[in-house]
Amino acid sequence: MQRMIHDQISIQIAFSGFNQFAAVRDNLEKLDHTWVAFWLDGIGLPQYKQAFLEARIDGRVLNVLTLEDLALLRVQNPFHYICLKRAIQCLRQQNFSPHCLIGTSQSDDAQSTARNSKPENVSRWTNARACQWLEAIEMGEYVSNLKETGVHGAMFILEPRFNADTLAATLQVKELVRRHLSQHFSRLI
Repeated sequence: MQRMIHDQISIQIAFSGFNQFAAVRDNLEKLDHTWVAFWLDGIGLPQYKQAFLEARIDGRVLNVLTLEDLALLRVQNPFHYICLKRAIQCLRQQNFSPHCLIGTSQSDDAQSTARNSKPENVSRWTNARACQWLEAIEMGEYVSNLKETGVHGAMFILEPRFNADTLAATLQVKELVRRHLSQHFSRLI
């Protein structure tokens, strides 16, 4: 009797895994090469759009890209490798949902800000949403230093080496402003 229950549970687990795999597969098929180009804009790496479009990189290929593949796509900057790696990790965590990125917020109410500042949501922030956060913490003058750097929410949350000092260096902030940035970054993550 116990063996029968175990076998039934094993079958249910296998089918639930299959269903999850099917959902991921279906989502990957929705991510064509134009979606990937849009995604590169979202994560702040539009400089690679042309190479990805020419190679017709879609969701299925994006899921299995190697460092060698990225080198062939002319991704030379080691920091950009990490940005892409973390963005792909975020996509995997979201089962490659085509609508998983959180762009700029139209609402500045406290409830919306609190909801979008939870780590599971911050990891889905686009580069533009990260820029909007900078403006919200009164650091708008540094937004231009963040655009097209590849810094997005997944870098904040998923990259263990990315911290307030890394962000400050990316933004090229002066020493006096680093403390303000560090306090807000610590609250965010």
